[in-house]
Amino acid sequence: MDNSKFYRNMMISGALLVIALAINLAMTPEQVKKMHRVVKPVPKYIPKIDSTFSREALVEYVYSLNVRFPHIILAQAHLESGKFTSGIFRANNNLFGMRQARLRPTTNKGSRNGFAKYDHWRDSVMDYILYYAVYMHKFKTEEAYYAYLDGSYADNPNYSKLIRKIAESYKKL
Repeated sequence: MDNSKFYRNMMISGALLVIALAINLAMTPEQVKKMHRVVKPVPKYIPKIDSTFSREALVEYVYSLNVRFPHIILAQAHLESGKFTSGIFRANNNLFGMRQARLRPTTNKGSRNGFAKYDHWRDSVMDYILYYAVYMHKFKTEEAYYAYLDGSYADNPNYSKLIRKIAESYKKL
């Protein structure tokens, strides 16, 4: 930018500043208050999260995550946690019997007794969702999901049959 353009821009900016100052000085205090009224910040909505576990809270949480096949995920939590009573679930907040992740993002805080441990049961769900995002996101059908569970996820050859039965009850919720 050459000097003439620079000085012209400076003159325009200065003139606008003088005009704004003159308008402001010509206003009454009431008019100034109207223009500069204080807007109270709107508090952000922070939903109250009950930290206690319940089947209903789990269902609500999983469905709120807007993932594909939530009924299957709920069925897995149901089965893997022994209907939410297993020692791994109670001691580690681990709904899915997950092992400590080493090669993917995770929410676990280490391991206890060979299984991942979490600060909260919701962290266990989120860790499963991270697992899902890495290994299972490409499955477009329930059949592909169940085939993966049989082939790569579980040792039990009847795993997907058990999950299918349980998943039916979570579809209706």
